[in-house]
Amino acid sequence: MVDEMSEQQHTLGDAEVPEVVLVLAGGREPELVWHNELGGLTFRVEDRYIKWNPRSSGIDLEVWIGRSPVELGIRPPVDEPVLVHGDACAPNTLVSADGAWTGNVDFGDLGIGDRGADLAIASLSLDWNFGEGHQHTLYEGLRD
Repeated sequence: MVDEMSEQQHTLGDAEVPEVVLVLAGGREPELVWHNELGGLTFRVEDRYIKWNPRSSGIDLEVWIGRSPVELGIRPPVDEPVLVHGDACAPNTLVSADGAWTGNVDFGDLGIGDRGADLAIASLSLDWNFGEGHQHTLYEGLRD
């Protein structure tokens, strides 16, 4: 099941590389690194990344930044503001075949905030993507 899911997340299947991605790649070969359940695609082009999302997903990447869902209420004050990713989940964190961090993608929620928000999403995402029990490794890595 995990291998099948991983295979789906790292292949285009019958889809083609979107024209806008080819244009942005400037003649370089885009390599698919992630295919999410909504049809969103993340490509690596040398040392850069291109995020593409189909209109059919209902997500407009241009208005994604700055949103503040009413359901969350008023944001609490931040004691020590830092630059946060805003969606520091496992699919947005890129690692090499040997497990070394190589980069992050999907910066639509990048902003100033509390580091605890990114750590909470990263921690929860480990359970969602890899099963329970990996938080210790995450926090040990942060101390190094």
